[in-house]
Amino acid sequence: MQNTEERLLNEREASRVLGCSPATMRWRRKQGRTPGHYKIGRKVLYRLSDLERYLARCKVEQTTVPTV
Repeated sequence: MQNTEERLLNEREASRVLGCSPATMRWRRKQGRTPGHYKIGRKVLYRLSDLERYLARCKVEQTTVPTV
């Protein structure tokens, strides 16, 4: 049997992963600009794998600058 449990992070932990404040996480969530989340009562939770995928999509590839 495969272990399908995945780590869920609260808002503070998720904000650390993304490098922002919990207030910024709340603002982004209200704007629909964060990865999907779960809401259990008043608690907001994020899957670590969703945050990692979100970061990968935000990655900007380095471009080479021509030398003069």
